[in-house]
Amino acid sequence: METPESLRVDRDQRKRRYRFACTQCKARKIKCSGDQPVCRACRRSNTSCHWQEDQLQNATSRIHELEAALQHAQERATPRSDGGRHDSANAISPASSGQPAPLPHAPLTSSSLWFQVGLSDKGNVTYNGPYSRFHAEALEDDASPPGFSSATRATHIEALHSQYRLLEMVWTPLMASRPRLEGVDDAACTALLDVFWTWIQPLHNWVYRPCFLVDMAISGPHYSEFLLMCMLAHSARKVTEIDMGIDGLLKGEQYLARAKELLLEEMCAPKPRIPTIQGLLILGGRQCAIGKSSEGWLYTGMAIRMLMDIGLHLYLENPRLAELENLTPVELEVRKRLYNSAFVWDKTISLGLGRPPVLLSRPYSNSSILDDRDNAQMWMPVHAPEITERYNPAPSYNTLTFCAHSQLHEITTEMMLLFANGSHVNISSAEIHSIGAKFASWFANLPEEIKILEPSTLIQSPPPHIVSINLVYHALNILLHRPQLNSPNADIQETTSKICTSHSKHIHDIFCLYSRTFPHRMMTYQVSYCIFTAATVEVDEMTRADQEAATQAAQRLGMAIRALDDESKNTPSIGRSLDTIRRRLATRVSATKPAAQPSLARGDASNGGVASAQPTTLPAVLDANNTAEHSSFVDTVLSRDETPQEPPLLNSLSTNTLEEMSGFSRIDTNAGFHPDAFPWRLWDNPDQFWNL
Repeated sequence: METPESLRVDRDQRKRRYRFACTQCKARKIKCSGDQPVCRACRRSNTSCHWQEDQLQNATSRIHELEAALQHAQERATPRSDGGRHDSANAISPASSGQPAPLPHAPLTSSSLWFQVGLSDKGNVTYNGPYSRFHAEALEDDASPPGFSSATRATHIEALHSQYRLLEMVWTPLMASRPRLEGVDDAACTALLDVFWTWIQPLHNWVYRPCFLVDMAISGPHYSEFLLMCMLAHSARKVTEIDMGIDGLLKGEQYLARAKELLLEEMCAPKPRIPTIQGLLILGGRQCAIGKSSEGWLYTGMAIRMLMDIGLHLYLENPRLAELENLTPVELEVRKRLYNSAFVWDKTISLGLGRPPVLLSRPYSNSSILDDRDNAQMWMPVHAPEITERYNPAPSYNTLTFCAHSQLHEITTEMMLLFANGSHVNISSAEIHSIGAKFASWFANLPEEIKILEPSTLIQSPPPHIVSINLVYHALNILLHRPQLNSPNADIQETTSKICTSHSKHIHDIFCLYSRTFPHRMMTYQVSYCIFTAATVEVDEMTRADQEAATQAAQRLGMAIRALDDESKNTPSIGRSLDTIRRRLATRVSATKPAAQPSLARGDASNGGVASAQPTTLPAVLDANNTAEHSSFVDTVLSRDETPQEPPLLNSLSTNTLEEMSGFSRIDTNAGFHPDAFPWRLWDNPDQFWNL
């Protein structure tokens, strides 16, 4: 008689002792016996029987890798008897423990790459992780070395450079003969594209120019009407109808409206297209610049989702992946540049809006960008009659600047995550010093061709994208150290103030050079953000007891406000920056004004609109250009019979005083702040501080 135990054992013995079905049974979706080397179904049908045994082997190998890495990390973290920790020399190697060594560190390891790549039923490459409902199994790694060989890289570089030889002779004439787009004037299109390539493109490199122009001529895959409308809409903001000699530009609103219509069609595509991603990034930049930050943030988010959907976040310099996608050298270059440009713009918009970044890694190093031919091309301002004739053409160094920008924002990402993961109070000086050292190392290694050290010695400004990367470096240092201005430790506060003021002065000097060369209407969203960041430091500096330092800070702040106010006509979002500076300065006034000292307030008509008050110190703050206009007003409120005093610059300025004094013409920024309601600059003689 069979016992329950014997029945259970017998059932266990009859269980299938295999894990995977053969490929033929899988394809036919029939039950597989699991017999190897040939299963019963394949034997009956007299077909070849193939097994994917390496699936189990790869899984086992990956488990061993992770176990070895975990053991290695634990051994490094184990305290030694001397109070230190095991270093790599003293730790037990995975090889000595009989386990495979972990893979070396790389932007994306081979295992992690293929872990996210698969094939659909139709044979298309998909990018879905193992927890996805669409992930059947990961592709097998063929153990090919990461990256292309030197010979392959040389072939790719030659293919990229060959584009330029035909660009002027073949593709440009073809573009001129292509059918005219409805509602787009040919002359306006050509002029606005020139503006885009000159003033906008070099900063972020959203579009790979030679590929776009070729595909524009032949309606290829890297061109779309949506992308073109986005480029025209962004460029039209930078020019005036008078300068262009073209009517009806309307700051590009008609192109924007058409782009939004086309976007609905683009979103219905079964798979995101490269031009769609590029256009969304451009729209994100444009809408942020005109003050529609939420709209720009959403466009940017859509672009990032799309680029991840087509695998741009993965290490495309893998020969097998490029083969599976059938990517040509030009298509590879487009994808690498597009991801790095999205990486840079993600940091730009996240800094401007004060939000954590989305793209945290840069899988494509500087050496991955192969086409650097535009470094030698000469940069010359277009459609800017104020400077065109007197500007000496300068080397563009476009790709060199772009790669340095991408590298800089790797450190920016680390800084932003540090602040996003904890309050400023909990961040140690050591962490700030560590990131600061990385910024300093980056600047020390920045090529001399794009580094600005002594702007006062330069006759003209370098191209705006080179100016921008230098401004960003100094602004990032301010953002890193600025939280410690409020440290309870007086020594840390003093040191931090010196660091921030030093970088603010650099921003001021570089921007003075920029202002002497270029009109403010060509200023970018990123440049204005750097000026705003420096202005926040000047506000703090004006509260210092050192009158000379406060006076200089007020002068620098005055220039910053004038520049931002001037550009706010073309970039309305700057109005919010002006409003923020006003609130910060008003807060400083309230915090530093002695409690016992009455403030100047609006009074009755018998006293000229100024209430009676005890003597209150007020610096002369009118800009030199407006002194004559306001001299009579100053004479009525300044009593020159009192003895001058030297308190901190802001101690005696009440909010109402700020609203009464006027240093600017009547301009409304449409952002809740009127620049003429606030004084920003001292008299030509800053030593004169009169009592009211």
